Amino acid sequence: MHDSLYFSDHHLQVREMVRDFARNVVKPTARQYDLDSRFPWDNVKQMAQLGLFGIPWPEELGGSGMDYLSYITVIHELAKVDASHAITVSAHTTLGTSPIMDFGTDEQKRRFVPFLARAVRRPPPSTVATTTS
Repeated sequence: MHDSLYFSDHHLQVREMVRDFARNVVKPTARQYDLDSRFPWDNVKQMAQLGLFGIPWPEELGGSGMDYLSYITVIHELAKVDASHAITVSAHTTLGTSPIMDFGTDEQKRRFVPFLARAVRRPPPSTVATTTS
């Protein structure tokens, strides 16, 4: 099946950008981060600079203004190289920012989403804690 059936030129550009980042930045460092039990702050900063934490959010709220297929493409390309980098973007977007976008007031969206979409702080502003009990 040919990509043009599903992807626009924009989707292909997003895919290539993230694929390049994953191969050239994530792949050479991911194993060492895992072995050292360290979080990849340097890579996360670069992912924020690429706008990967705000893919599906409107530009007027600091996001990239892309569609859901672009978001899934980002997750897919990162996951092909390292699952932890992919889940970092996914959890931040779906668990951290989506509830505000889906259920927040307009004031909450204006206040928090630009901060979250740019992921400009360390640790990332949407921190999610999970436990198995």
